[in-house]
Amino acid sequence: DVVEVDLSAYLAELKDINVTVDATAFKPADGTPAAYAEPVVWSWMTGDYTAPTLSGVVPDDGDVVGDNTIDLILTFEDASPILAGAGAITVYKADGNVWDLKTLNFATGGNAVLSGGVLTVSGIRQLEDATEYQVSIDAGVVTDDGKRADEVKNPFAGADRADWEFSSEDFTAPT
Repeated sequence: DVVEVDLSAYLAELKDINVTVDATAFKPADGTPAAYAEPVVWSWMTGDYTAPTLSGVVPDDGDVVGDNTIDLILTFEDASPILAGAGAITVYKADGNVWDLKTLNFATGGNAVLSGGVLTVSGIRQLEDATEYQVSIDAGVVTDDGKRADEVKNPFAGADRADWEFSSEDFTAPT
């Protein structure tokens, strides 16, 4: 006979679980002694099934940037450690034209550094005076380590350029 208990609705992600079943908890219907003389203990850790989320950006959404040279800084949150994924971050002018495209190559370093949950993208093309910009982030640019038995990782869902907008000040001195 089989006893099945579904606890999935009650288990939080990345939690250590220990279940102890006393030797006398189950008895065969015919009254024979239980199959186990000692308690049975099952231990495991629940997996991480939630993708990383973007919790902050620099420059902030809606900011007016006072310098024409910037780095893009993205802060991600997740229950598991954030890992490098693959993809690009694209900076657009508000008219929809691509201003700068950074294909992230974590293996060679280059223009992207991931430390903890913070991704810094440097080498952004210098901003123009008094211009509005938008930033899009490819899905999968970061992932988490999943901490799952099936070893599946959870990729970041990406962000549309309308989700992150900023503008630059007028840097040119009057003549």
